[in-house]
Amino acid sequence: SLVKIMQGHYQKQKEALEKQETRIQLLEEKTKELEFLNAMLSDRLTLAQRKRFGASSEKYADGYTQLDLFNEAEQEADPNAPEPDLEEVHPSSYKRKKRSGKKEEDLSSFETTEVIEYKLTGADRYCPDCNTKY
Repeated sequence: SLVKIMQGHYQKQKEALEKQETRIQLLEEKTKELEFLNAMLSDRLTLAQRKRFGASSEKYADGYTQLDLFNEAEQEADPNAPEPDLEEVHPSSYKRKKRSGKKEEDLSSFETTEVIEYKLTGADRYCPDCNTKY
């Protein structure tokens, strides 16, 4: 009977081991698939970035030449020539006058409120809860 118990225990251990080995194989296959997908997407991203941000060669039509980037007068100018004296220009200190009545004009569209004051006398002047004077 002890032998049968040991054989049953051995059989359960063997089945558990086979399940684990099968699971390991499935996980390894899944890992390989994901690594392949990751590499493929990484390559696509690199190519897309090169296409979008990479250097591009500009091609010109036959007979077209690129214009000079610098001004001809700058090229012909003498760099040792003295600079002319420039007079200083001061901006005027003009300030725009604020328009009067704008605030009242903006607020005039709202309803006006009427304040009504009531004077309390006698026992009405004291709080019924704490007996303090209003």
